[in-house]
Amino acid sequence: MRSAWCVVRWERVQGGAGLKSSATVPVVIILTVVGYGGLVLSTLSTLSTLSTLSTLSTLSTLSTLSTLSTLSDPHYALQKTNPLQTNRIFYRKIESTQMKKLRRFKKASDIKCGVIGYGPSFMMGKHHLNGMTAAGMSICAVADIDAARCKAAATDFPGIETYLSAAEMMAKSDVDLVTVITPHNTHAELAIQCMDAGRHVITEKPFAISTDECDAMIAARDRNKVMLSTYHNRHWDGWIINARKKIESGMIGDIIRIDAHLGSYQKPKDWWRGSKSISGGIMYDWGAHFIEYALQLLKGRIVEISGFMHRGYWGPSTAWKDDCIEDEAFSLVRFDDGTYLKLLISNLDSNPKPGWLEVCGTTGNFIIQPSTWTAYCQEASGPVVKEGPVGSDETFRFYQNIVNHLLGKEDLVITAEWARRPIHIMDWTARSAAANRTLPAKYP
Repeated sequence: MRSAWCVVRWERVQGGAGLKSSATVPVVIILTVVGYGGLVLSTLSTLSTLSTLSTLSTLSTLSTLSTLSTLSDPHYALQKTNPLQTNRIFYRKIESTQMKKLRRFKKASDIKCGVIGYGPSFMMGKHHLNGMTAAGMSICAVADIDAARCKAAATDFPGIETYLSAAEMMAKSDVDLVTVITPHNTHAELAIQCMDAGRHVITEKPFAISTDECDAMIAARDRNKVMLSTYHNRHWDGWIINARKKIESGMIGDIIRIDAHLGSYQKPKDWWRGSKSISGGIMYDWGAHFIEYALQLLKGRIVEISGFMHRGYWGPSTAWKDDCIEDEAFSLVRFDDGTYLKLLISNLDSNPKPGWLEVCGTTGNFIIQPSTWTAYCQEASGPVVKEGPVGSDETFRFYQNIVNHLLGKEDLVITAEWARRPIHIMDWTARSAAANRTLPAKYP
């Protein structure tokens, strides 16, 4: 259980429905310190029989004081005071299941971590808990709606707390940081629930499935003064680290455009990733990674997005029918510096283009792919082809950065604003395709 401070003040109010004359009732305010020392106010339910409250002048020194409510059950105040005493404030520590006093951490092991979602697909729950441990944090909790998966977590990590819901974890666990590893359409709701309970939050990629969800999550972060990120660990894949270094050194001149593509000819599987409403669509898997790679190289501000999509070929033969993800999606993204991004993800490509990203510059092209890189360069002596290995992944740096940020040593690399950009592109691609027109980008 969580502790918060309860401020109880007995206030004289005017008679209303159910009251023949004025009466003295307890007003209860719950305060907790969150974020970086700011006060946040939570109020209890309004007493239905009361119409007005007298001025709480003695509480005016609380700069963050907002709307106050009265207590439904006066006995819940847990204060043995004289109800005729007015203009006095009493303090008592009470229990709350939805509040947490955020702490400043002195070392990595002070940060207590947990995950929401421990499904068997790709063993991502175990992957995240191992990553947290490697970064020096203390893992303490797992939540999953499937009791069998909670049992699996307890086997993998003896002694870890397990819960059957995020709400139960928020109520009972001391966890400071949670990573949400659930189907894409649940990320926003769970993240906001955890942030409103005073926890730092990371969501698995993708951040969410719509621009509106991203903006709601960012608003929850701001009002609760917590950290919010998403698991773009591939920001540190060897192939993009290598490409960024070589391209920024001038190997292909100034970037004109990036062509990102992933094609195959295959029917979507009958699991949740095949559902448009659950997963977000065909772009929301590798497309999210490709956009994040591209945005590391394209420095301009997004101006507009044009989307093109095909649906209906695979859907009827899947379990999802009309809710099946698209057969193919194409996005054209224009930036304010004149550069542009093309992204194609297709399940109807019988002759997929090699490579993953091709960066076209004024003096050459650079092809990014998992194992090797190739550059076609225009040099004084003529065209030159260069190639080599991509180098080692450094994906461990994601949780290292989270730790160092919470310790106040580094800026957060994968901010919520950064994570919003790929979602906005994918969301607007679908909306543009549906409207059959280009859409201007939307910024908060």
